[in-house]
Amino acid sequence: MALVTDMLGMAFKNAYDVAVLVSGDEDFVGAVDEIKRLGKRVEVAAFELATSRELKLIADHFIPLESLASKIELKIQAKS
Repeated sequence: MALVTDMLGMAFKNAYDVAVLVSGDEDFVGAVDEIKRLGKRVEVAAFELATSRELKLIADHFIPLESLASKIELKIQAKS
């Protein structure tokens, strides 16, 4: 609940242009819809199979975390 309150409050105060929600929970659909009505973009980053279809559809962009795993792994290996 605190995340939704912060996202909505900050959108209302025009504190950001793009919100990145790192969750696939369908409970965020209403908040994302309202944030978009305030003129903000919302990107969702989550694991594909753990993300609700509705959240993927309402988001301006969906980032599957699976696609980032190999990039993160390569950077970790490069530092070793």
